[in-house]
Amino acid sequence: MGWAESPQEAFDNTLIYYRLGEDQRVSLPQFNCQDGYFVSHIPGEVVIPEKSQVDEFLPPYKLTKPLDPRKPYGHGPQIYSDQGPTLELQRAIIMNKAKEIIPDILSDFSEIFGKKYASYIEDYNPNDADICLFINGAHAHTARYAIANLKKQGVNLALCKIRFVRPWATEEIAEVLSHYKVVGVVETNSSFGVSRQAGIFTPEVAATLYNLPENKRPILMSFMAGLGGEAIRLNDFYFMAKKLTEAAERKKIEKLVYWIGFEE
Repeated sequence: MGWAESPQEAFDNTLIYYRLGEDQRVSLPQFNCQDGYFVSHIPGEVVIPEKSQVDEFLPPYKLTKPLDPRKPYGHGPQIYSDQGPTLELQRAIIMNKAKEIIPDILSDFSEIFGKKYASYIEDYNPNDADICLFINGAHAHTARYAIANLKKQGVNLALCKIRFVRPWATEEIAEVLSHYKVVGVVETNSSFGVSRQAGIFTPEVAATLYNLPENKRPILMSFMAGLGGEAIRLNDFYFMAKKLTEAAERKKIEKLVYWIGFEE
């Protein structure tokens, strides 16, 4: 399960996810997510590859256990209660295996299509910044413009864009975020009553940072923005940068969560 930043990435992820999901070492469903309205309803240029490239990247699908009376298998949603733990353990093992396979698949994709995607996260830190936005999906595009404009004003802001939500790249995300003093999670979703009062990503990031040494564990805050497909504008990112900078200077936060558009 992951998020696309653009229509092109949504298309490319479709090929990548089929390759991953149909790998017989995985055989799991895939969720190729994109931002509703902000990507799904706004035109964007997509380059369609040659069919020969797709055929090279996606081998013919071979169903491991087809319905065949000559080789009967049990198919169906019903299981005995004592089979549940075994089934869940198998799924957990396979999900971890998928994480190991993703870099190889993306390497093949890059070689065949000439496009390079980060395996799990994209770390954009051109100015050796101490503050960072953790984000998913299309609003990272606008955030990069904001970062460029802020640099002209002497404010160094980094960006960490996640590509896969499941499997969650705990070690890789912890390593990237450990280089910052303050991290702000941009939440384009809500999870009512959740820990730290934000969306689905903030508790994940908090858990990811938990085992870091105290001197490498950044201060964590959140920004609720872009809910319902609304655009997150440059001024919104400037507001986030201001709050991150203030927290870095004070070495503490004033609030756990800021609702963009409703805060001063």
